[in-house]
Amino acid sequence: MASKDVTDTKGLAKAPDKEPAKTITKEQQQPPAKEEPLYEADELAENALHLFGYHPDVAKAALDYNRIIRASIGEARKVIKEFAERKV
Repeated sequence: MASKDVTDTKGLAKAPDKEPAKTITKEQQQPPAKEEPLYEADELAENALHLFGYHPDVAKAALDYNRIIRASIGEARKVIKEFAERKV
């Protein structure tokens, strides 16, 4: 006796049945990470008082000290805050 071929109604070969696809719960679904826009260090320093609450000179010094040319607002906030609050 020949082996069984599983065919559909149109005569095309079907893949053998596999276990059902797993369902993905909402906790497992993660939206793609949004990249924060990058800004030039000079632009961040100029707007430091409004963005971070620090004088532009402090922001410029912090970014220069850490050799940052471009950064997101979140990254710049962290660097400037650490620089301004460090103990000397």
